[in-house]
Amino acid sequence: MSDPPTSFSAISFDSQSKRLAETKLEELKVLNLRNEIDIDKCAIRIRTFQPEDAEQVKELFWVGLTVGPLSSLGAALRGSPKRPNSIILYVVFLFGLYLSIVPSSPNLLRYAAILNLPINAFSEDIARSGFCRQLFGISISIASFGLFMAHRYHLGKAFRDLADPEKNPDLMDIGKHYGVISILDEKEGMKGVRTGSEAKYERSPGRKIKTASGFWVAELLAPDDGKPTGYVVGCLGLDNTFMPNDPTMAQLRRMAVHPSLRRRGIGRRLISHLLSHASMLHPDGLRIKKIELVTTGFQSSAVGIYESFGWKRVKTDLGAPGKWWLDWYAVHYKLELGDRYYDRVA
Repeated sequence: MSDPPTSFSAISFDSQSKRLAETKLEELKVLNLRNEIDIDKCAIRIRTFQPEDAEQVKELFWVGLTVGPLSSLGAALRGSPKRPNSIILYVVFLFGLYLSIVPSSPNLLRYAAILNLPINAFSEDIARSGFCRQLFGISISIASFGLFMAHRYHLGKAFRDLADPEKNPDLMDIGKHYGVISILDEKEGMKGVRTGSEAKYERSPGRKIKTASGFWVAELLAPDDGKPTGYVVGCLGLDNTFMPNDPTMAQLRRMAVHPSLRRRGIGRRLISHLLSHASMLHPDGLRIKKIELVTTGFQSSAVGIYESFGWKRVKTDLGAPGKWWLDWYAVHYKLELGDRYYDRVA
């Protein structure tokens, strides 16, 4: 099936639009897709990324990572209160309440008045120490609550930074980074030609494709005639450049599916295309042997999909890079491809 034309009238995205972090939810075209087309009646095809998909992919990944309860951030904010950092803050908060509410000793001043005993300096010291104890308890309760809210703010900021195109070079120029728009070297001897979701290679004097990376999108087909609409509802990338010293290693990145179209097998079809591409023999005579990925452990559904394809958990980072105190909960997975070939799911 051929790719859609470079220009189409179904949807238009302003490449000079505001930063996504400053865009109002009602201005995100991805969230208004139901107003444009009946997505529940549309079939879906997987194809190679095209330059005109860039703005849609950026919005889709932003929404999938940061917007709404179904996003990665939503899952993290729900799961974070059950993690060790938050539990410690709960304990500190309750301890502060205990100090501020429960008296440390019988009220000696009241007993002294009942018994007609003189109120000496010792009893006044006790009263002052009780007040200080309560003040200390209130202070640490307020501080623990403030730290809890600050933690949630920084957790949200970390996810937003991860989805912000201005802070991620691969999102700034998807075609170039993932090799979809062929990156050619004038000194070598092969040229890559991509058709659909596959890659074919033919000799061309003085040129060679540099990367085995790739990027794919899920596109809606019109419900009446099955023609491509240009609406992107899923995306996925294979990055073969993150470890330059090992060309047999790649990383699965930037997976996202439209919130309204999850649990329809789109993610599995995208992964299937990625694995089929990765297991092909590339022009340098090498084949991708291992594919790594990093995901948040808060999203059990995504973790389940990866594990069903054979990815194995290799390590877990509880904190974010440079922020050990942040409940990042990043899970690292690795898939050993070996010499196995993966068939695509149409």
